[in-house]
Amino acid sequence: MLPAASSALLSVAADTIIVPSPQPFIWQKAHATFYGGADASDTMGGACGYGNLFSEGYGTRTCYKIACDRKRADPLFCKPDVTVTVTAMNFCPPNDALPNDNGGWCNTPRPHFDMAQPAWEKIGVYKGGIIPHVPKAANI
Repeated sequence: MLPAASSALLSVAADTIIVPSPQPFIWQKAHATFYGGADASDTMGGACGYGNLFSEGYGTRTCYKIACDRKRADPLFCKPDVTVTVTAMNFCPPNDALPNDNGGWCNTPRPHFDMAQPAWEKIGVYKGGIIPHVPKAANI
C-alpha cells in the first residue's frame, strides 16, 4: 500500500494513475487512457517539476499489474491474455469541469491509470482511447 496516498490519485507506470487499493494484491476495477505519443517522449517531465522522471529514478516503487477487463470492454479494443506491469510515477490532475465518465478521467473517486502510450498499447488497441481494466498491486 502506498504511504500517505490512500485517497489520492497518482499517475502510474510508464506513467499511469490509480487510487491505491485498501487491499493490495487484489484485482480491482479501473479505467486507463494514454498520452505522450507512440515513443512516450511527452511523458517524462512529470506534473510536479522534477524533470525527467525515468532518468532521475523517481517513482513510488509500487508496481501494478494491469490487464484489460474483457468482461467490461469492447472486445475490439481489448487485447486478451496479456498484462503490463507499471509503476506509479506522477499525479494525474483532475478536471472538475468534466464528468468523471466523460473526459474527467482523473477525477476522484474514479480509479484510473493515465499511461504512456507504449504501455497502454500492450493491453489495448489504439482506437479504443479508454478501456476498462483490472489493476492490482504487484510485489515484483
